[in-house]
Amino acid sequence: MSMVSRRFRRLAFALVGAGAWVSAGCGELPTPQENTPSQVVIQDAAVLNDSTRTEWSFGQLVTAMSGPVAPSDFVRDNLPRWAGQDATTRTLVARLLETWPTLADGSLDLAKAPLRLEAIVHHPEAFEASRGSAGEGRFVFGGVDASGNPLGLTVTLSYVLAARTPAEARDWTQRWQDLASRAPGSEAYKTALQALTDRVTTSPGQGRVAAASANSRQQVGALLLDDTTPPSVDISSPAPASFLRGTFVITANASDDVGVTQVDFYDGATLIDSSTAAPFSVNWNTTGATSGNHSLTAQAFDAAGNSTTSSAVTVMVDNFAPVVNLGVPQYNPTSQYYVRGIVTVGWSVTDQSLSGVAQTEFIQEGIVKATAPGYSGYTYDFTWDTRVLGNRSYSLALRATDNAGNVQTSTRNLIVDNQLPTSILTSPANGAVVSGNVTLTANASDSQAMLQVIFEIDGVATYFVGASPYTRTWNTAGLSGTHTIVAIASDRAGNSRRSNAVTVTVP
Repeated sequence: MSMVSRRFRRLAFALVGAGAWVSAGCGELPTPQENTPSQVVIQDAAVLNDSTRTEWSFGQLVTAMSGPVAPSDFVRDNLPRWAGQDATTRTLVARLLETWPTLADGSLDLAKAPLRLEAIVHHPEAFEASRGSAGEGRFVFGGVDASGNPLGLTVTLSYVLAARTPAEARDWTQRWQDLASRAPGSEAYKTALQALTDRVTTSPGQGRVAAASANSRQQVGALLLDDTTPPSVDISSPAPASFLRGTFVITANASDDVGVTQVDFYDGATLIDSSTAAPFSVNWNTTGATSGNHSLTAQAFDAAGNSTTSSAVTVMVDNFAPVVNLGVPQYNPTSQYYVRGIVTVGWSVTDQSLSGVAQTEFIQEGIVKATAPGYSGYTYDFTWDTRVLGNRSYSLALRATDNAGNVQTSTRNLIVDNQLPTSILTSPANGAVVSGNVTLTANASDSQAMLQVIFEIDGVATYFVGASPYTRTWNTAGLSGTHTIVAIASDRAGNSRRSNAVTVTVP
């Protein structure tokens, strides 16, 4: 709840809400008087938006005001008249009437009036016997479009407060001032306010005056002659040095002795958007901003046109995911993507000098096996123990997240092979006497991928065979004596097995 008391203010007031709300009577502002009672402006959302208080709705009020005239006709006839000759105001009124929901018979649906209650005002005056008045009671409504956005238009319903004596005028004022002694927004408060507004709108002999005016900060400033205090404002979110991505909600705390009418949010000198109601916030789509540091500020305005700009909050915009490249083990023609034992698996990661890498995760078959925090370097290596795994292909990934929340994943496949190949030397026979060209033959196989068979003669790798059948011709000329032959089978993961040794004699 907000109650604003201003001495020496006669026919003007301002509120927080969709814009700057103004209602002024005819003629010049009277000369301030020391005995002029204080004005009360009620703008608390818990009070104004109470759905049980239908007596404060525009439809209810204008129905009572229209008398014998059909309320829909009354609104269609009088809103343009109340707008006067101001072209902007008349245009806004036309827009309001065009978007006003209608009933089946074409009449305006007053229950769905595109007018939002923004304030209930008690505007006191010194007792005027000739007028039988102790001031005015006012209901201020803000026009909205079909999407619920403010039109920049206000419709004010004003009621003369009937008083026959100075004592009765003082009683009017005191009853309004007594609201301040009740808990803001409480049922007791709203009940007391209801009794006052019922008296305003239904008491016999009261005149009814209506006026509409556009939301103009200059107009408000001209009326609120004694409001020179600027509002206060600071950005509450994001915090300084935050990293932002996508669409972010920027929020500001703003307050004023009378009321904040608008908060503009800036990225440097560029207006992001404006908010006209608390909590003051706007959505900032950072994908349209350049990557890097940005300076955010909020400028708050009050109804008199006073403004304050907040301290700047520096943030970094980062909408780019980290760049991830494969590291060890690299492909090579020999091992290809076969591994065994304890393996170092790595990637290189960079965030392109933006928010920086926050965390990396090593993932095996969709399950996170290890994590590592971001640091100033680029290489992220993880130890992978394949000895406890089956011999098959595995999907491995590195998921890198930067400080702004962008994520990049790099996936690779490595084939585990911890099983030794088989190797049997089948020719020549052990103990054989051989001469001339001798055929060396081995049977070899692997569960994953064979690389080669090496025929070793007397401890020296002599022949290399890369594919089955694993045979070679050994020329024994000039090699008289006893010789030992072994077939060594190797797979692509680096596993190897020595065959049975065969001893032969060359005469």
